[in-house]
Amino acid sequence: MNREKYTYEGSKWHWRWNVIHDVPSLIEVFGGKDAFVKELEYFFDNDLYTAGNQIDLQAPFLFNMAGSPWLTQKWVRKILTNRSSRNTELTVFFAEPIFDRVYKTTPDGYLEEMDDDYGCMSGWYAMAAMGLYQMCPGNPVYQLTAPVFDEVTINLDRAFYNGKKFVIKAENLSSENIYIQSATLNGKPFNRSNITHEEITNGGKLVYQMGSVPNKNWGI
Repeated sequence: MNREKYTYEGSKWHWRWNVIHDVPSLIEVFGGKDAFVKELEYFFDNDLYTAGNQIDLQAPFLFNMAGSPWLTQKWVRKILTNRSSRNTELTVFFAEPIFDRVYKTTPDGYLEEMDDDYGCMSGWYAMAAMGLYQMCPGNPVYQLTAPVFDEVTINLDRAFYNGKKFVIKAENLSSENIYIQSATLNGKPFNRSNITHEEITNGGKLVYQMGSVPNKNWGI
């Protein structure tokens, strides 16, 4: 993997997912959603994902767009909270592959190889921990996953949004209950794994009911 030519700061395993401007066409090239999800699961199951650089940060949220949002919920939670091995292009600088928490609550803060250009990795953590991720800059849509907090309040800018608030609440959330069972947006049933910028800036409340078993009918 480290000897591949004509790739920069990532291997071909990482770059193959970097078509953030046209994910539907990427899925089609793989042969459809089932084939795409199978390849993406292989990528994560074999520790090929790297949170240490920008190239594949979007990868865990691609499950949402391929009709398998429960896998986004599974892998984002693991990345945020679990230890994992890091077999990446940067490990050539270390004697052994790194096995540690990617994001840590210690003074060093990150896995040793992390490359936090302009706060990119910390920004990814902050958004993903709230359960949000914008797949492509300029497209005002956020992919959704379960937050790691029971409740998050986004205080919207007073000058532009009249000081409105958007609340994300996860009921029955725990270390086992990581899967979204159902959701409501402003009291109405909500069955999408994405939300628009406008829906957030209008203010309101997104409430998840959480459980320990994936609900494969939610958000597809």
